[in-house]
Amino acid sequence: METTIRLGIALLASTALAPAAFAQDVGETDQRSDDHKHGSEPVEIVITGALPDSTLLENVRTLDENAIVTELDTQIGEVLDTLPGVSTSGFAPGASRPVIRGFDGERVKLLIDSIGSIDAADISVDHGVTIDPLIVDHIDVVQGPAVLLFGGEAIGGAVNVIDRRIPRELPEGGFRIDALASYGSAADFRALSGSAEAAIGSGFVFHVDGSFSESDDLRVGGRLVSDAFRAELLADAAEEREEGHPDEAAELEEAANATDRVPNTFTEATSFGGGFAYIGDRGTFGFSARHYDTRYGVPGRPGGGHAHEEEEGGEEEEAPVSIDLQQTRYDFRGTLEFDGFFESALLRFGYAEYDHIEFEGDEVGTTFDREAFEGRIDLVQRDRNGWHGHVGASYTSSDLEIVGEEAFFPGSRDRNFALFTLQAVDIGALTLDAAARYQKDSIENRQLGVSREFDLFSGALGVAYRFLDDDLIVGAQYIRGARAPSNSELLSNGLHVATQAIEVGNLDFGQETSNQFEAYARYEANGFRLSATGFHIDFDGFITAFDSGAEDEGFPIFEYRQVPARFTGFELDGAVPLIRSEAFSLTAEAAAEFVHAEREGNLPVPRIPPFQLSGGLRAEAGAFRVSADVEHNFEQDRVEPGAAPVAAYTLVNAAITWQPLADNEALTLSLVGNNLFDEVGRRATSFTRDFLPIAGRDIRLTAKLRF
Repeated sequence: METTIRLGIALLASTALAPAAFAQDVGETDQRSDDHKHGSEPVEIVITGALPDSTLLENVRTLDENAIVTELDTQIGEVLDTLPGVSTSGFAPGASRPVIRGFDGERVKLLIDSIGSIDAADISVDHGVTIDPLIVDHIDVVQGPAVLLFGGEAIGGAVNVIDRRIPRELPEGGFRIDALASYGSAADFRALSGSAEAAIGSGFVFHVDGSFSESDDLRVGGRLVSDAFRAELLADAAEEREEGHPDEAAELEEAANATDRVPNTFTEATSFGGGFAYIGDRGTFGFSARHYDTRYGVPGRPGGGHAHEEEEGGEEEEAPVSIDLQQTRYDFRGTLEFDGFFESALLRFGYAEYDHIEFEGDEVGTTFDREAFEGRIDLVQRDRNGWHGHVGASYTSSDLEIVGEEAFFPGSRDRNFALFTLQAVDIGALTLDAAARYQKDSIENRQLGVSREFDLFSGALGVAYRFLDDDLIVGAQYIRGARAPSNSELLSNGLHVATQAIEVGNLDFGQETSNQFEAYARYEANGFRLSATGFHIDFDGFITAFDSGAEDEGFPIFEYRQVPARFTGFELDGAVPLIRSEAFSLTAEAAAEFVHAEREGNLPVPRIPPFQLSGGLRAEAGAFRVSADVEHNFEQDRVEPGAAPVAAYTLVNAAITWQPLADNEALTLSLVGNNLFDEVGRRATSFTRDFLPIAGRDIRLTAKLRF
């Protein structure tokens, strides 16, 4: 089959179903095009074993190592921002989750080799993700029915990060060393990372890695605050002057006119880890351990902020908020090959201890402690006359405790058990697919006497037909998703200092169900590529936080509500070869993405990305790859009540990559320029958009060494 069908095989192989031992028995090579907007060469994935090629896995975007280096950042949301259909929450440089089709939080599943990231990033937008992009092999972004493999709640999609901490194959020549160094100008970003693998005989491979990065306060292209917010600050300043408070007025005027650097947006992060694997003829097993540590600033809302202490005279002094976050994690992966009905099995287990402290100045404010375990097993069926698929089960146990005067909820004890299956039948050029998932979620807080259980059923059906020798595939899919309300949606009731808002949940929330309809067409041949997807999602009881319009002691009150909602949109991207020869190639690329989201009463759902158009050129000549692109974000005027529209902006980016050693990829040098015209832009998806613009002009130089 051609690339479109094999995308599904590659995803399953690289996530929950990649038994490295099978490489010694059967293998085939699959070419996947990288849809990165700067452009890069296709990533080559080795498929090990006969895996089910399901059209439910059609909608997959992949960033390979080269693309990750080009978009290098400390947070996974920023790395993925260039993919069509994917944006970022952009709360702060140290806290940025991916937003897919307008969804974030629990509706976008973050995975490390099919196991959850086991952190607190889904609880609040100010919490960083414990995924280190500096130590990553590639990233798969899954949209559509394939997410049922990972959770019925992930209606927006799943982000599966594949690293090399548990080796999957014997390194060529017996050892492998990777090193990377990078510098970015917008925040004086500095990063170093390295890893090494060595085979010691009898099928054993050992791995070690480490990374370090830090950045200063973010530089932007103009004023820090939006026009609408600036008008509010100046009005407040005028009022303070009338009341005889010139110092307070001067501070507000200074905040209204501030430019250049966003205060308290620094980041610093370190990680180190190691692992080993045994790679045999009929199976593998491996283990890894790693520690991740980061501290980052949370930008304060000008004119507001949290009162840290009282000085003499009774005036309150605002204290900058920062988060110190750590995670120690252990992972196991094992594979077995069988004879009979089942062809192979994968076992994955992960355990992590996570904690973070929200500092107010130098004082400890609120602490988060989480201890969690997650495990899963996948059984791959042997292909029998066109019928193929797999079945699996997973279990998650999590204990979260939040302590402090401003703990906006007291934590919870969460348990999750799931059974799932994915089945496909090929009838000539026609493929029929079906997926089902049963999931039981429980959330408990003994302190409050709260205990809720949810039985969740999700399913999907798909049909696809292949034309033109499999170059063209068209299909349609239906997904019924179900999600239990999260612990924060149920239990929140207090001030969250990092977001500078009072958050109020509701213990009576029921499950959130959705019906998604999706149609797509994919064509790829002779260097020409076109992908088109349209979707409509109806929610019964969509849960999100709304600004109530009320305040308590100067802090806005955000209430979680459950309302009907509808999301409709499309994603288009394609490439046309303009020049193709052995010495030189030139390709034109373009993409468009749009989401329209409304809730009951035709009111907009908050924080939805705007209509976006992008296009560019990519050239390759010998050891050089050059790309340039333009991205236009239209005005987002469908915003939450009381909020100002988010202005349109245009970004111009360029990149050049050089591999100076002839016929050898051992050394790669890249020079990337993002936002070359220093545009001021604000993300409609961000809670902090009124006082945290996108980065200004950023010139980034990266060197990657492999031998």
